[in-house]
Amino acid sequence: MHYLLFAFLSVIWGSNFILMKKATLAFGPISVGGGRVLGGAAVLGIAWWMRGKPWPIRKAHLGSITILVFTAYVWPFSALPWLIQRNGSAFMGLMISLVPLLTILVSIPMLGLYPSRNQLMGVLGGLGFLLLLMTDGIRRNIPPGDLVLAVSVPLCYAIANTFLKKKLSGIPALALSFCALAMAGAILVPVALALPSEAVRTGEHFRFAVFSLTVSSLLATGVATHIFYKLIQEQGPLFAGLTAYVIPLGTMVWGWADHEEITRTQLIALAGILSMVTLVQSPGKPPPKPLPECKPSGTV
Repeated sequence: MHYLLFAFLSVIWGSNFILMKKATLAFGPISVGGGRVLGGAAVLGIAWWMRGKPWPIRKAHLGSITILVFTAYVWPFSALPWLIQRNGSAFMGLMISLVPLLTILVSIPMLGLYPSRNQLMGVLGGLGFLLLLMTDGIRRNIPPGDLVLAVSVPLCYAIANTFLKKKLSGIPALALSFCALAMAGAILVPVALALPSEAVRTGEHFRFAVFSLTVSSLLATGVATHIFYKLIQEQGPLFAGLTAYVIPLGTMVWGWADHEEITRTQLIALAGILSMVTLVQSPGKPPPKPLPECKPSGTV
């Protein structure tokens, strides 16, 4: 079952980048992010209400959930549509392939886990291919600031996934995903309404933009977030984060179909990053001296 859920996430998130691109034909980037989290929260809220179970989230959880909201939603959901609108969906999809490697890096300070030799080699090799990808972006006149923002998105996802596993594993995935999406919506929607640049642009593409945002919010945000949190809690952040190296395949196919430029350097960088992730997953000797287990200072 876990592998079926993994496959569903890979397909729907591989298509989500082109959906965000088409949604920006009528909506501003922050409006796209706000619409996604609100639609997703609505689906999950109805699902939780139909289960008729007591609400499991307490006041003590809110601090940790707030950190999750900003790292997993507020920043990435604002930056991604903006970057896709400026630089295309395929290029941004490639950046998401860095999530598993960055997860290993952030697990050192957050979980107290040293990488094995294979993991360390995979991370260093992956960073090298990241530089190759960024060099290709500069050649295509992508502003350096956009490249930095692009790297910040998978970094935020890696932090959020690891933090969820460390602090929030005890909360049912459905309740947690609903709460996080609703809190993110409470932040993003007022910001979108306050910005004149976020005004809705009606026109010939309006209906298709609404359709794209609806699918992105209900399936790629609502249903997919619940499944993803379930995989993190049951299988760990690295297993769930491995969807990130299948997603770029879908984004590149959709980008090519939408007449985006797919360069040889991008394909080489993607193949290199995937090979490094494969290396990370191969058996290797455990680290000689792992850090002691990192325990939370209080009950969450």
